[in-house]
Amino acid sequence: MDGFTDDVNGFWEGFQRKVVEKGVPEKNAKFYVRWAHQFAISIKGAPLRERSVADVKAWLRRLGDREDVLPWQVGQARDALRILYRDYLEIDPNTMRKETRRKPAEIRKDEVGNERLLMERYGGLLGQLRDEIVRRNYSQRTLESYSSWVRRFLSYCELAPVSEIGTAQIKDYLNYLALERKVAPSTQNQALNAIVFLFTQVLDEDPGDFSGFARAKGPGRVPTCLTLEEVNSLLRELEYPYTLMAALMFGSGLRLMEYLRLRIEHVDLERRQLTVKSGKGQKDRITILADNIRGPVRRQIEMAKRLFSDDRKYGHTQGEWFEQYVFPAPRLSVDPKTRKVVRGHFSKNTVHMHVRAAAKRAGISKRVSCHTLRHSFASHLVAQGCDMRTVQELLGHNQLTTTMRYTHPMNRHGEPAWSPAIKLSVEDVEFHASS
Repeated sequence: MDGFTDDVNGFWEGFQRKVVEKGVPEKNAKFYVRWAHQFAISIKGAPLRERSVADVKAWLRRLGDREDVLPWQVGQARDALRILYRDYLEIDPNTMRKETRRKPAEIRKDEVGNERLLMERYGGLLGQLRDEIVRRNYSQRTLESYSSWVRRFLSYCELAPVSEIGTAQIKDYLNYLALERKVAPSTQNQALNAIVFLFTQVLDEDPGDFSGFARAKGPGRVPTCLTLEEVNSLLRELEYPYTLMAALMFGSGLRLMEYLRLRIEHVDLERRQLTVKSGKGQKDRITILADNIRGPVRRQIEMAKRLFSDDRKYGHTQGEWFEQYVFPAPRLSVDPKTRKVVRGHFSKNTVHMHVRAAAKRAGISKRVSCHTLRHSFASHLVAQGCDMRTVQELLGHNQLTTTMRYTHPMNRHGEPAWSPAIKLSVEDVEFHASS
C-alpha cells in the first residue's frame, strides 16, 4: 500500500506497530506516525513509493527552518521516514530515485524547486520578514503562511533579484493563482496580503497599482450545518474536555483556534459572554455564552487554575493564573518564541480528530468538522430571528455578505441573540473530568 486509500487508517496503524517493533517506546510511536503523515501529505497526488531522495531532503530542510520545531524533533522525523521506507514499505533508501519524475505540467510555476539556492539569495530577506512578523506579535500561523507565500512568489519570479520584482510580477502571480491554479478567493487574498506585507513592511517600498488582476472565484458552497438533534448526538459521543469544546463552538460561534487560545481573563461568567482577543484579522470581539454551559466552564477554569499552581512549583508558567488558557494542554512543551518549557493549549489536529470520529460514531450523514459547529451556531441564530448585523458581529465577519450565507426564509429581524446551546440536552453529557 502506498498511502492514501480507503484503508488509510489501517496503513498508519500498521506503521505505528512497525515503529514499536523497531524499539521505539510505545508512548513515542505516535510522534513518528505524525511526522511520516506530515511528509505523506506534503506533496498532493504523489504516492509514497514515487517520492525521491530530493523530496525527503527538501521536506526535512523545511522542517528544520520552522521556529517551532527543535533539532531533536527533526532527527525524530528523519528516523520516522527511515523506518517508513526501509522497514515498512521495504524500500532501500539507497535505491530511491534522486529526483522525482513528474510531468512538466504537474510542476507548479511557484513550486520551490531549489531550496538551497532560494536561501542563498533570499535568506536575509526571509529572516527580515520573520522578524517583522514576530515584532508585530502576529500569530505563528500567520508567520508560517506569509513565509510560505513569499517563498512561492519568489520561486514564481524565477529567483530574480528583488530589485527586478515589482508591480508586473505581482499582478502576473495573482493572475496565475486565479486562472491556472484556480485557488479559492481566500487563498488568493492570503497570497496578496503576504506579498503586500513584504513590500510595504519589509522592503519599505510601494508595490504600485496592480488592481486589475483576475479575481479568484469561489465555489459558492452552502455551509454545512447541524440540527439540534445532531449536535446532541455528537456531544454524547465525545469525552471530556472535547464535549465542552464542541459545546462552546456551537454555543458561542468560536473558530477552532479562537477557543483553543481562549484565556481565563476573557471569560465573563456573570455577563454570560466571552471576549475573543486578536481573532481573525487581529480583531477583538465579544460573543455570547449559554447559561447552561456556565457551570462546566467554571469547573474547567478551576481545573486550569489548579494545574497552573502545580506547574508554577517547577517554573513552567508565564504570567498570572488568569492569563492562562481555559483549555491547557495535557503535556508541557517548548514555547517557540521564548524557548521555555511551558504548558500551551490543546493541539488543533487532536480536536479535529475527536470531533470527526464522534460524528462518524453518531451516524451523522454530513461532512462534520470543528468549523461545522460554528456554521451551525450562525444558522440557528438566523433561524431564531436574530438581526443579521448582530450575527455578523458575533461571528467576527468583515463583510455582511459573508454572514448572509446563513439567511433563512423565516428570518425575523431585530430580535436579541441567545446562544443556541441553551437548547442542548446536557444532562447525560460529561462536561468535566470525573473525580
